[in-house]
Parts: sequence; C-alpha cells; structure tokens
Amino acid sequence: VLLASVGSIKSEIMSSTDEPVGTVRLAASNSLSGMLTSRVIARYRRTYPEVRVHVTENTSMIVRESIVNDGADVALFSDRGSFATLTKMPLAAESLLLIAPLEVGLELSRPVSAKSLTGHNLILTPFPNGLRRAVDEMLVRAGRVSEPKLEVDTNSLMTSLTKYGAGYCVLPYSGVHELLQRKEVCAAPIRNAKWGWVIAVSRERAMSAATKKLIEMIAEEATALISDGSWKTATLDLSPDIRKQDRLVEFR
Repeated sequence: VLLASVGSIKSEIMSSTDEPVGTVRLAASNSLSGMLTSRVIARYRRTYPEVRVHVTENTSMIVRESIVNDGADVALFSDRGSFATLTKMPLAAESLLLIAPLEVGLELSRPVSAKSLTGHNLILTPFPNGLRRAVDEMLVRAGRVSEPKLEVDTNSLMTSLTKYGAGYCVLPYSGVHELLQRKEVCAAPIRNAKWGWVIAVSRERAMSAATKKLIEMIAEEATALISDGSWKTATLDLSPDIRKQDRLVEFR
C-alpha cells in the first residue's frame, strides 16, 4: 500500500523533534484540485496553523518544471517523463475517461474502447501537454491522427464546453468528479487507459519538517479517498506500465 511506501518518511518525522514551521510550497496539477489538493491543504492548515502554505496549480508539465526550478517544495503531477534531479513516489493510478454531454448517457460502469474516441469531435489540450500526448497515442493506436477543431488549455473550460455540447473531452476521473456528482456531464472509462500521479521533491534540496508532514498527509488523504471509494477508478497499486517509471525507494 501507499502508506508503506512512505514508511521512511514517517520514521524520519517521528524521530525528529522539529515542529513544522516556516513556509511550504506545493505545486499541483489542476486536475487534482477538487479531489485531493483542497482536502489536503484544508487539513494541513487545521493541523499546522503556524505554517505558511503557498499553493500553485497548473498543467502537470508546468508543475514539473516548477519543482525542477525551485518554485515548489513538493509537486503533484502526472508521471509522463523523467528528471534526474527529482525523486518521485507513485501516488495513484486512475482511469482516463471519455466525457460527454449528459444526454449521451455514458456510464462509469460501462468502459469504452480507445476506438470510440475516433467518432467524436474532441476538445483537446494543446500539444505538448501530457494529456494531449496520451490522447494522441490512443488515437494513433486506433488508426487515426488527431485533428482537433477545438483546443483549450484549462480543465474547467474543456468540461464546460463539453457540458454545453461543443464536443467530447478526455480527463482523469479526478478532473471531472464534481461535475459527475452534480450530473452535469456523463463519462465512461477508456479501456486500458490509465493516468498515474506522483509526489515529487528535488534531490538537490533538503526537506523541512513542514514539507515532510505535507507529503505524509497527501499519502494519507489519497489512501482514504481510494479506500472508501470516493476516488472512483483509482488504485494505489500502480499498473505495470506506470511501474516502469522512476519509483521512489526512499526520500533522502
């Protein structure tokens, strides 16, 4: 389980008498905002009210650049590449969903094939966004090259345009779960299309107690959300293709 993967972090924290102080900076993918990031930060503020928390949200590509360039102490992003300066811990894997206007009637219990993407007008993120690359790869396997008539760079606009019938889009479950709960769109998992999330820190910078506590809390909240079924389609047991990426042995 994930909490076992952060055992070294917890041991180091428990052996330290340092109470979290100062500032901690989190950069996170905007897809995780409603599902995970808000829960973690709200709990962190309640638990450590004296720590200043700075949060930025963006695409995974920009979040990854932020941690590489010392713009954050902890990063949450989709793992679509490798950086020698980062230490990464797999957090979760979830399904990519085909998202459609509500009247289409897609259901989470009825997965669709990647070929089903070829029959719809897709609203895609601009290249070289990681999600765009993932969709392009699926389309190539289905025998089609992506030729989107509509490209947008925010999840909120993608889903809003889908809601109003401008096309279909592809996002991980975490990026659309609130709209699904409100029954504003419908969605179905795309078979064999998984999206992996990682926690990352820099190998070149020492971690403060505030940073270590934040990492532990992220792991705990993700575990709770998946265990109680709130984070639908997600698992803490990463799929084989995601396991091929850099895997954290321990945070140093």
